Formats: sequence, C-alpha cells, structure tokens
Amino acid sequence: MAGEGMGRHPCPVGEGRRSSWRRALIIAVALGALAMGLVVAKRRALVEWALVALARERGVEAVALRVEGVGLDGLRIREVRIGDGDLALRALDLEWSWPALRGRRLDVLRVSGLRIRGSLEEGGVRLGALDALRGSEAEAPSGPPRFPVLPTARLEVEEAILTLETDQGPYVATLAVHLDEAGDGRVALAASALPALETALGIAAEPFAIGGTVAFRPERLQLLLDPAPFAFALARDGGPERITGVTPEIEVSTAPGGAETLHVVTEGGEISLRDAALAIRGLAHEARLEADSGLPAGSHVVGSVRDTSPEPRFPVVALQADFAPSAGVLAFEGALTGLDGRLAVKLRGRHDPEGGGGRADLALAPLALETGKLGARELLPPLAPLLQGADGTVEASGELAWSG
Repeated sequence: MAGEGMGRHPCPVGEGRRSSWRRALIIAVALGALAMGLVVAKRRALVEWALVALARERGVEAVALRVEGVGLDGLRIREVRIGDGDLALRALDLEWSWPALRGRRLDVLRVSGLRIRGSLEEGGVRLGALDALRGSEAEAPSGPPRFPVLPTARLEVEEAILTLETDQGPYVATLAVHLDEAGDGRVALAASALPALETALGIAAEPFAIGGTVAFRPERLQLLLDPAPFAFALARDGGPERITGVTPEIEVSTAPGGAETLHVVTEGGEISLRDAALAIRGLAHEARLEADSGLPAGSHVVGSVRDTSPEPRFPVVALQADFAPSAGVLAFEGALTGLDGRLAVKLRGRHDPEGGGGRADLALAPLALETGKLGARELLPPLAPLLQGADGTVEASGELAWSG
C-alpha cells in the first residue's frame, strides 16, 4: 500500500532539518564556551590592569602579577613581583561571601611564599620600591586614627621572610601566622643573628624566636606572647654593653567594641646588664594607648633592681610609677623603695616623647640612721667608711633633667 511504502523510508527533508539543528546547537555551545572563555580572560586581564594601576597610583611603577582566577566568591593572584626583587609573592588567595563583604571582611586570606628584601642604613630601614607605599604625613587620613583590625576570619601566612642587607651580612626575620575560621590561632616570629655592632642601629643580637596565641574578632584583637630568652649588645663609647634576659608574658589587645584603644599588659621577665652589674626582676607593665592621643596611660612596676657586683653599691630597690598624658607630654609619679620600706624616694616629673627631654623632682623621705640598726653600710656601702658610726636623720630633695 502506498501508505505502508511511505512509512518505511525516512523523510529527507525532516532528517536534514534535525541535522541542521544539531549542527547549530553544537556551534552555539562552542561559541558560548568561547565567549565565556573570552569573558573570563578579559575579566582576569581587567583585574590585573586594575591592581597594577592601583600600585602605580601609589608610586610603585615596577609591578608584575598574574590573576589565576576571579569570581563571585574569591580572587587568586600568582607570581607577584615589585621592584627589582624588593617583593616576591608566590600566591595570594582571597575568599569571600556576601555576608562577609557586608561586614567589610574576607572569609579567608592566604599568603604563600612572601619574600621582602631591603637594607639597613643610617636613615633606617629601606625597602626599595616598597618605600613608596609608606606614604607621608601629608597623606595621612584626617580624624582620629584607629588601630588595625584583621579584615578576615581565617588567615594563613606561610613563612613570610624579611631580609635586610647590612655591611656585616644579611639579617633575616621570619613570620608565620595561622588562624582558623573563628579567628583563633598561633603566631611565630624568628630572627637571625645580627653579628656586628657597626650597623645603623648600633646593636649586635643573637638569634631570637618568640611565639604565642592570637585571637582576631571583628570588634577586638588579642595577642598573647610567651616568654622568650634574648641576648644582645649595645654600642657604647666605653665598649659594647651586653644585655641578656627573658621577655615577660605579653598581652596586647584592643578595647572591646572598638579599635581606638590599645591595651598592653606584661608580667614577669628579667634583664641582666653584665657590664653594669645589674639584675632586674619582676617586670610588670600595664598601659592603655588611645589612638587619638598617641600617648599611653598606665603603670609600671619593677620588682627588684639588684647590684650584682662583689661589693654592692646600693641595697635592693623596687620601683613603682604611674603615668598619663598631660598637656601633650607624659606625666609620671612614683616611688623607689628598699630596705623593707625604710628607704623611700618619691619622684614626680614630665617627659616629652617627641622632643626627648624631661625633668623629675626627687624627694628622699626622712630616713633614720642608727648604729647597729640602719647605717651607711646598708644604705650606701661605698660611703660607709666616711659615715662610720653616724646617727641621725637623712632627708634630701633634688631635680633631675635630661634632653633628647
């Protein structure tokens, strides 16, 4: 039958239309993929151009980098180079979400293979092309400053290395930081030896390492550093002065609810000055630094200052002092005590941190000297031969001044 014959043979017109649709669909998908590839490539190139332009706007001309990926949830940057080897960064990964962006924060900031190279000169530290990023006082923002708060929930810094060239060889410092999503983690800092005094700082230091825990929150920073031994020497006219000791436990935090106040607390620690024959123990310090004033307020305690020479020059004394900003300078008041409280020297004065000058009024509270109980041998051993057998009351006052 005619109908059956027609049913056995496909219609060439219908088959041709289906083939054309398939070819058109394949071509459309290919063109779409090509277009998406071009959009992604253009987007990466646009981000690269924007980052380089931003650096050049800040005065850094020699910048090279590669954007490996950019999307709605993050940015991946590779092989960053600034200057003639002044900064090299293997990888920088930034991850974010819309809730984080609304809070002006990142979810993850990951830094890998950071290397910064500079030099230690008479004028201080020089970082080549990176010096342009320091800005100037004229560029400083107006209004009360704020202490920085970490702009990310999770931070990973894998062995960031700073190398400073000196006339006596390189000085290397290494930093590692790892924080989890809650902003809790550890920080570690290590520095190589600085073997000679003939540097711009006039310091020779042995290798030093310190570590601790850190907690970053959107509203607060808290850093706890463990005690660490140290040893260095200061250049002096009479020769190097060697200083050794152990750092105290250190807590640095910003005030809850804001970053305008920095709070520093130290406990313990010790310092030994070998050439001066002094041993200092029991350091306790508490200070609050307001960002808008730039001057701290707080208290400082030294548990004991001991003369370690074979024939001590003075008795063991302790120091307590309070300090606070006053009319643009630092005002302080305290007392030097010893001999179970029988020796007390009150002090009050002012110090100008900017100019380096200051003065202090000293007043020795009435001190009774009595043979067999408290004499010159206990008070000032070097004067004991001159005051042998002296009885009476000693009271004195004076003024001490210094300049920057």
